[in-house]
Amino acid sequence: MRLARILTTSLILCLAVGGAVGGQLSPGLQAQLDGLRDDAVVRVLVVLEDQADVPGLDRQLRAQVADLARRHRTIVGALQTTAARSQGPLLGDLRRGREQGEILGFTPHWLVNSVVVTATVDEVRRLAGRQDVASIEPDLVAQLIQPSRVSIVLPAEGVGITPGVATIGARRVWDELGIDGTGVIVGNLDTGVDFMHPALSARWRGNFAPAVECWLDAAAWGDTIPVDWHYHGTHTMGTICGQAPGDSIGVAPGALWIASNILNYSGPYDEGFDNGVIASLEFMTDPDGDPMTSSEVPAVVMNSWGVHEDIADYFDCDSRWWDALDNCEAAGVALVWVAGNEGPAAGTVRSPGDRATTATSGFCVGSTIHAPPYTISETSSLGPSACGGEFAGKPEIVAPGVDVYSAVPDSGYDYLSGTSMAGPHVAGVMALMRAANPDVDVVTIKEILMTTAADLGPVGEDNTYGHGFIDAYAAVLAVLSGWGTVQGTVTDGNSGLPLAGVTIATVATIDGAKSTSTDQAGVYRMTVPSGLLELVVEYFGYFDHNTTLTVPENGTTTADFQLYAQPTATVSGQILSSMGEKVIGASVMAMNAPLAAVLTDTLGRYELDLPAGLEAYYDLLAADLSQGYAVHAVNLATNLEIDLQLAHYAGEDFESGGLTSYPWVLDGDALWAVTTGEVFEGAFSAQSGILDHTQTSVLSLVLEVPHDSFLAFKVKVSSEAGGDFLILEIDDLEQARWSGVLPWTAYSQLVRAGSHTLRWTYQKNESGSAGSDCAWLDLIELPLPIVTPQPDITVDLEDITVALLPDGAVMVPLTTGNEGELDLDFTIKLDDLTEPGKAVAVDPALAPGWVRVQPKAGNIEPGGILSIDVIFDAAGLELGIYTAELEISSNDPDTPSVILPVTLTVNTPTPAGQDLPDYTLALIGAIPNPFNPTAEIQFVLPASTSVELDVYDVSGRLVRSLMAGRLGPGPHAVTWDGRDKAGRNVASGTYFALLRAGQDRLVRSMVLVR
Repeated sequence: MRLARILTTSLILCLAVGGAVGGQLSPGLQAQLDGLRDDAVVRVLVVLEDQADVPGLDRQLRAQVADLARRHRTIVGALQTTAARSQGPLLGDLRRGREQGEILGFTPHWLVNSVVVTATVDEVRRLAGRQDVASIEPDLVAQLIQPSRVSIVLPAEGVGITPGVATIGARRVWDELGIDGTGVIVGNLDTGVDFMHPALSARWRGNFAPAVECWLDAAAWGDTIPVDWHYHGTHTMGTICGQAPGDSIGVAPGALWIASNILNYSGPYDEGFDNGVIASLEFMTDPDGDPMTSSEVPAVVMNSWGVHEDIADYFDCDSRWWDALDNCEAAGVALVWVAGNEGPAAGTVRSPGDRATTATSGFCVGSTIHAPPYTISETSSLGPSACGGEFAGKPEIVAPGVDVYSAVPDSGYDYLSGTSMAGPHVAGVMALMRAANPDVDVVTIKEILMTTAADLGPVGEDNTYGHGFIDAYAAVLAVLSGWGTVQGTVTDGNSGLPLAGVTIATVATIDGAKSTSTDQAGVYRMTVPSGLLELVVEYFGYFDHNTTLTVPENGTTTADFQLYAQPTATVSGQILSSMGEKVIGASVMAMNAPLAAVLTDTLGRYELDLPAGLEAYYDLLAADLSQGYAVHAVNLATNLEIDLQLAHYAGEDFESGGLTSYPWVLDGDALWAVTTGEVFEGAFSAQSGILDHTQTSVLSLVLEVPHDSFLAFKVKVSSEAGGDFLILEIDDLEQARWSGVLPWTAYSQLVRAGSHTLRWTYQKNESGSAGSDCAWLDLIELPLPIVTPQPDITVDLEDITVALLPDGAVMVPLTTGNEGELDLDFTIKLDDLTEPGKAVAVDPALAPGWVRVQPKAGNIEPGGILSIDVIFDAAGLELGIYTAELEISSNDPDTPSVILPVTLTVNTPTPAGQDLPDYTLALIGAIPNPFNPTAEIQFVLPASTSVELDVYDVSGRLVRSLMAGRLGPGPHAVTWDGRDKAGRNVASGTYFALLRAGQDRLVRSMVLVR
């Protein structure tokens, strides 16, 4: 069942932990505990010894000029893998302690490998003695850096562009560079955000994505949508991206926003078992919980808070807690801090803005007036940092923070002053920079901001103005400099027809490699480093084309290409079982060719037509769910006849005396070999080669995994601890590493379906040796290809939520599919959960009266889909909220029941005492565009009206009706999965979304690329 993305983080089943020094109480915590009884209760942060090498990974990624997606995938994957690998023993200990009453509660974290624990003093001291615990520190509490209100009469109809936004040069970025933050997400950790504010409501990302990815109620108020019971968070978010009729208050008004309310102002800080700051940082680092995706990750997160814990001798310059901040930024999220409002005395910068470990750590912002000569605010905190060192100069930069006009809750505006008002100007500029160059890393962003700032005060960096006053235009121009555009069309050299899906890539340089592909019209466009550039044009079945061209800085070069098809040949033969019998219906494919598999006929024969030539090498894969599989490498220079016999492989125990059971690949300076010296079981194991310094020994295997299953093996290492390593990689992503002296240890992890490269690398550093200086593997259990055929239900929604006027009605399509191998049979039931007596069901035994489904039962063939109409009708209902559960029961053995929450809100156009935002009718269109396989068609309604949304092809034929009904004002989104009304995939090409809203008609084009 695929209701949401599945984490690809490794699942570690069993991994022995080597010897380690016991954990230590930090000085601040020791001082706190010394004044408490043994049975007193405290909340602490327990930091584990095992930590991911994020600084090392970050250096590698910067050197490789890695894009944001790879950076996020690598860093978050390493952090989550480390936590999963090492937290098990400690969590087991904590569960036992909770049963005995010594542990009140605990919450594990992965952003820094740690656990927040609420326990007795005596239990905390015991935990400090564990070998897998590195340190225990006091739990930290976030405290708002309070601004000051300003007595200025509010304008009657807005201010246009606020002085601060204009002064920093944001308007030049919008007008001259055409960049306003569109395509970027921003966030803040603050008091919350009033999502109903007219300057912010239309661009809350939750309008177009699951709310749980766009709002974290860290203050535990129970609010499922953004609210701000204070005012501070709404004001700061307004300066980052706010815009409404008559008010351009935001620096990046095109950006979408998400938020977390870590600051709780109802009284004492939450006494639960979690740390709201770490939880919020984890949320901002990976909002959807999937390290393999990064489109939902914010470019920048604004922080207007400091750390407070009432411990006099706490050393805030030396805390493992700060690793969470560094790791968040290493994953691609820029964090902005404010200097504080404790000036004008020197050395008053608040923590964590006073961090000074690098030139860009604790990047904090001071406050100035918004007009020349940009004098520093009277209360803006000044440097240097009390942490000392060569990077003690603070703040890093200054921005307007006096008399800043921005949004406050209940659709209002207000003037505030403080560094909390200066910081959002900088966060907005960072958003503009990411919109201009999405893959620029956090350190580069900060370096550019400091380099392009207008110097104020003494020449050079100083402890009042830092590097100077922010210049948005110069910073965005700098992030664009050194780049240009190459564009063109790719066609078939014989027919002249355009080729879609052609890959155009740059040859890797110091700026890394970039690539794009042609659209349905054969057109491509790509931003590349300026100067001399080598391009490689590749399309399966065609000869490659290489060219060299010169791209001017900030200019465009046109390069059109004609590709010519390669000659083809046929590989054919018979598929036989392990007993030599013909196999009917087996799939046969070339694993390294983007072509669909073919099935064997009644004689067990197959036939594949592939591009041929002396360099045409293919890995043929034949598979049958009940018979097993076979892999065979061929060089297809001419027609070939090849029979393949299927075999069941249970694993590799090396008992054959050689590396022969699988197509193992040996590489490196010294090769792996089968040995009898060290074995876990039987007579043989595999041993890495004996290496000199800086050498490697590599054992790898390409494996086709037909279904999610486990890889397991036994491992032993005898090496220099911390210097020489055995590393396991899957598809070039590190999964685990071992070093030092490790006895035979069991390891296991989940491997997803698909083709994967497994690689074990033993590597030595430049100095030192210890033990036998090698590693061993034994009893490698590989995923089996045998799967029992079964249905696999999928649905495209996690919940169904609708808001209607009392007379409204709407139909929401719920797409249900079957990705299994057997027919899916299903029935649907609706249970009304509304307060008894409020809503009356037409047939209480079947469904509520306000919602129904069509059809209520059905059958879906393997690979098929069915669109189920969920119909809402508010006729005759009182104002209020109506809830139900939609349950789909099926014969899917893994997911026999799927339950979706159903919510209908019946309200008036203008709730009493609350003004709704002013909306303008708009059909935004498909997001993304071009798309594959699905797109969200987004639109905005100015008032409640009847709505129809249909898809047409270029000939004007109706492809599919996506919705029809009555909707209220505000933003809406409907998903199209690229299928027609019969459930069939439509072809690649241009389609049109037609929105009928009352008497108005709007049309937007969209391109489907398969």
